[in-house]
Amino acid sequence: MGAMLILAANASAAVTSFYWTNGWTTTTGGPAGTVNRVDAGGANPAVLATLDGSGGPLARVTDVELDATRSLLYFTNWDSGPQNASLDEAVYRTSLTGTGQVLFTNSTNSNTGFASGLHRLSIDERNGDVYFTRGVSYANANGPEVSRVDVNGANYTQLFGDPNSGWFVSGLVVDQGANQIYWGDAGFNFGVPPDGRLNVMGINGALPTLLLAHIDGQGRSLALDPGFGGSGTVFYSSWSPNPNVIAGPANGGGGIWSYDIM
Repeated sequence: MGAMLILAANASAAVTSFYWTNGWTTTTGGPAGTVNRVDAGGANPAVLATLDGSGGPLARVTDVELDATRSLLYFTNWDSGPQNASLDEAVYRTSLTGTGQVLFTNSTNSNTGFASGLHRLSIDERNGDVYFTRGVSYANANGPEVSRVDVNGANYTQLFGDPNSGWFVSGLVVDQGANQIYWGDAGFNFGVPPDGRLNVMGINGALPTLLLAHIDGQGRSLALDPGFGGSGTVFYSSWSPNPNVIAGPANGGGGIWSYDIM
């Protein structure tokens, strides 16, 4: 069992709209973060969200996820910049057209004290839960986390947090059928094993298990095809800023990879 580079793929499911996030505000006046939508054919592009809970610009929007069961969108705002730090680490909820935006949950729910790094979301529509990953500030050694709140923003639960897991947790996907969570982390050192890892645990945090070590950087984004391969396949993107890495599957540099679930 191993990983392989995916060069191309054919989409088989009917898609009506694409949602994505874009940009972030910087202290030097960079572009504001946005949440966007376009029809699958490229028509009707729309910006759905540009402001945080104070009415200021979104600063660093890192993910958007669709809850089709409830016709809702969730998106993460990593931080709102030094001018509005009270809204750092926020998850927002809107309708599919961007109306009714509310602050869903933010760092006041976390008992870990992490200063930055709210990154990826995954929705368990069946059980009504929103999962998210959080890293740490670059000067904080407490470790990253994988956590969950319900779709009403209540019952914050940290499922995984380990100061020995490196400095960042990124990609995340929930396998609703198998009641499992897959996530990626950066490890400690670029180019030094275990530099980047793919992990799995139960949706309640049970039995966290390392599946694949040294994936050249980070599992930045994950996607699951439960019917591809023997027992399903996890697809993930990796990132390495070190072109001299030769020990990982990508031989340095980034790529899109697959891991067959055994």
